[in-house]
Amino acid sequence: MDENVAAIVACTRSGMTARAISRFRPPMPIMAITPFEKTARQLHSSWGVTDVVISDATSMDDLVDVAIARLKTTNVAKSGDAIVVMAGSNDSGAAATDTVRMVIIP
Repeated sequence: MDENVAAIVACTRSGMTARAISRFRPPMPIMAITPFEKTARQLHSSWGVTDVVISDATSMDDLVDVAIARLKTTNVAKSGDAIVVMAGSNDSGAAATDTVRMVIIP
């Protein structure tokens, strides 16, 4: 919130990352990118979350490209704006959001 970003992007399989962000009620929109329709439907009840369903899980760079394209087409962000991308992993056994990246939209 201190960085005045245009949006927060949550790359999530279960929806936990997006729901955790939503609990803080940030002033900027939250975009949840997920490969699962079921997760997207469950996120409809989360505050401030817009879901984007992708056909398959891809690399982090591909997810960022999808998010940037959607944010630009919906006029949420424009070139030069900053966004925060958050993603989780389950490498440690328990699911955790362990990747945070700030991206300037080209």
